Amino acid sequence: MAQSDSNPAINELCSRLAEADPTAESAVMGQISRLYLDDPSEWSMDPTAQSIELLQSYLDHDDPELRSGAVFMLSTIAAGTLLEPDSEDAVDRSALSAQLLELIDDDSPQVRQVIVSTGALGGVVDTVLDDSFPTSETDDERIPPKSISWLAMALFERLHDPAPIVRKRVASHLDSHAVELLEEHPDASAAIGTVIDTLEDDLDALAPNRDAATPRYAAARVLCDVAANSPALLLDHVDRLDGYLDVDEDEIRTRVARTLGRLIHSDHVDRTDVAERVVDRLASQGRAPQDDADLLASAALAASDESGKTEAALTAGLQVQSPRHRSTGADTLARYVRQSDRSFEPHFEAVAEYSDARPFAERSEDPLVTLAAAYPGFVAECLIDWHESVVEGSAHRTIDDDLLVEICDQNPTAIEEFLPYVVETAGPEFDYERSDRHHVSPSVQTLDALAERRSAMIADVVPDLLAARGRSAPLDDRVSSLVEAVADVGPPVTDETVAALEGTLRSVEGNLGAARALAALYEAGHDAVNDDYEIFVDPYREGALDGSSNGGKYALQPVAAAEPAFVSEVLYDIFDHWAETDGEQGPTRTLTAVADAELAAVRPILDDVIAVTLSEGPADERIENLSDDQLFDLVKFYISGEPPNGPEFFERFLDALVPVVEHGSTVDKTTDEVVGGAEIPGRFDPEDIVDLIDSETTSTPETIESALAPFVDTVVEPLLSPRSAAMDLHLDIAKAIGFGHPVVFETHVQRLLDAAEAADHRQQADLVGYMLCELGEETPDTIEEHLDRLSDLAVDGDIASSSIAAGTLGKLLEERPERAATVAEPLATALPNVYPWARYQGAMALETAAEEDPQAIRDVVSELVALLVAFDGLPDDDDLPWTTTRELNGSVRYAFMVLESVAETDPESVLVAFGSHGGIESVEVPGWSNRLSNLEATLDA
Repeated sequence: MAQSDSNPAINELCSRLAEADPTAESAVMGQISRLYLDDPSEWSMDPTAQSIELLQSYLDHDDPELRSGAVFMLSTIAAGTLLEPDSEDAVDRSALSAQLLELIDDDSPQVRQVIVSTGALGGVVDTVLDDSFPTSETDDERIPPKSISWLAMALFERLHDPAPIVRKRVASHLDSHAVELLEEHPDASAAIGTVIDTLEDDLDALAPNRDAATPRYAAARVLCDVAANSPALLLDHVDRLDGYLDVDEDEIRTRVARTLGRLIHSDHVDRTDVAERVVDRLASQGRAPQDDADLLASAALAASDESGKTEAALTAGLQVQSPRHRSTGADTLARYVRQSDRSFEPHFEAVAEYSDARPFAERSEDPLVTLAAAYPGFVAECLIDWHESVVEGSAHRTIDDDLLVEICDQNPTAIEEFLPYVVETAGPEFDYERSDRHHVSPSVQTLDALAERRSAMIADVVPDLLAARGRSAPLDDRVSSLVEAVADVGPPVTDETVAALEGTLRSVEGNLGAARALAALYEAGHDAVNDDYEIFVDPYREGALDGSSNGGKYALQPVAAAEPAFVSEVLYDIFDHWAETDGEQGPTRTLTAVADAELAAVRPILDDVIAVTLSEGPADERIENLSDDQLFDLVKFYISGEPPNGPEFFERFLDALVPVVEHGSTVDKTTDEVVGGAEIPGRFDPEDIVDLIDSETTSTPETIESALAPFVDTVVEPLLSPRSAAMDLHLDIAKAIGFGHPVVFETHVQRLLDAAEAADHRQQADLVGYMLCELGEETPDTIEEHLDRLSDLAVDGDIASSSIAAGTLGKLLEERPERAATVAEPLATALPNVYPWARYQGAMALETAAEEDPQAIRDVVSELVALLVAFDGLPDDDDLPWTTTRELNGSVRYAFMVLESVAETDPESVLVAFGSHGGIESVEVPGWSNRLSNLEATLDA
């Protein structure tokens, strides 16, 4: 990848370092490091052998800062991070790595830190470890720069390093490679002792599992891995490990229990006292990880546990989301029961018998379904415990719907005993927030899932649920769904629930579910539902109310044509609810969907919106109550709807802007007339309407063109002639339309060219440029009809006129690079004498044409060279807008790119162009020395 145009290359900096005074060495070394640190993903460097040798000479420097800087760059080189694919001959990376690894014992913690760095920094230790323990057969011939035993001793010793960052990074290395390193360690027992010592390290890593690890947690994980892969290494340390079963920190306590549990499970340890303590720790976890179940069973068997805690803990294996894990959990429980010397409760004995006949892992039926036939009470207890963990948040997903249905079909008694607990935890107090969203209680979700497929089963408990959360609007969609599911099988719902459904229909959210519930209740003959809701019955039967608003379904859309007055009144109430709650998500989609179905149903609301935003006329207070932001969102979203509704509505806002534009114009006015600011009588101001234009031309330009074109036809004259007080507004309007949907200016090209010719200052150039330049790309045929005039204006016009013409020609050339023979010369001639935005656009267009055919640009090479020669760097101004910085730098960058393209096929023309300025070696382009050097090298080649 090319070097940054404003930064010197690594070899140039190394040359500076070689010549630097001792006082300046640190600063230059810092610059070298920043080449990589500023953006490692964007850098690819090619250091020469001389640069590498220079950096190596600093490895024994007295200054630790210089040593660490050299170590950092050399370790990234040794890791291959900075080298180009063909640069490997520049350094013997294995020898370099060996030299660097020796510094793991350096006196400076700063140096040791760099040596053991990990992750994004591309540390040498990481690379050596990965190379030493290959993951594929193709890597097995790599020879490490140091023996693995040497590296093992060095890393385990560093777990006692006084520098916290070194310990954290060493811990990260050992997390991944400890077992392999221990097997090569000359004194593995001592190394294990060091790991156990590390359990006492109170250091915490702020970003674990990235560039560092918390040492004590890494040590605990290492011990687990060793127990699983090389258990014999731990046998001399069982007593020490046993002592950590009582520490306060659960992470340490649990992992040590797993370590000892694995030793017991693999028959390496047979001590009843240790086994008893392992059982206590693993059984106390509650919902323990699946892998711990076998360890717990083995430890309990070794301890001859009769406390009941083991079977209780193993029962949790039946209460997990994965069917496969439930089956293996049942088989583990069965193994424990079978191999124990004592008797168990009947359901546990049954688990053992079933598993002995055929392991659950080999069955297609879930163990809870199998057990439900004869032991519904036990299955109900399992479901209650499982669901309790869901409600408390220790399990993140509700019980699987299919499992509940299968248990219900096997033996309904299990579900009947489960349901009362579910209802107890279904109230609003059990709702929760996640990812900034409100979620209904998991109990309601579970009841809703059962209701959808076995509605009769939950009919008797729904009244209790509704007593808890079915009396006030808005109801959650799932609660409404429960009412719908039991409408024809359950007891009558109360008047309060019907009123809550009616209120939910008139709320921002949940109205689709409420409409289904009201239709189902009406169809089932519930007296509390009045005839107003009969209109939902037919759409309900036909499936028109199925789905959700997220899927584009709305309650009012199917009935709008039949009952527009009723729908309109409901919509008013919905907007009133939106105003009360001040919610971010408004009913805008509902309004648009209803308008598409029957405009008459929303016409009164739209008229009231116009009255509130654009006039002082009367309006329904339910619309007046909306905030300014809500009104803007409503208008913006509705405008973007399908024609003709959206564009026709948009026209009314554009019409309101016309007198404001005319009022701020000099057209038909005397120059000494005093102009006050024109105002819109309603709650919108002109800038609100400009924001609407900007939003709609960005998102749905074709949709609103039918409204935008006549607006432009009306205001183009006053828009081009603003008074100074109105200039900003006119600029905003021109920019919003010109950048969003410039084709509406096409019919006014002749008038825009006249305005370009008359422009005499920067703001006028911007104003006309917004309207004209983009047409070069959007309507090139039209612009080509005026090519001669634009070319003359670019070359001979003053700065404002020339900028507009150059910007337009640039857009044309970018769209049609094949026109370079005609367009390139006047465009390039104009570039030194135009505003930065026009120069940027022109240079970018010339680069596009050069990519297409470098020879087509060779005649303007001298102009581009002159542009570079004239560039004296960015202005020393802290307030310089970032857009201007981008334009100035972009112009230079594209000029270089054009010259580089031409130089590849015709270097002589570029050399001649630089010759008139004393040759390329005499030219300076501030901030771009590297790019200039690269161009010079290309020309010399």
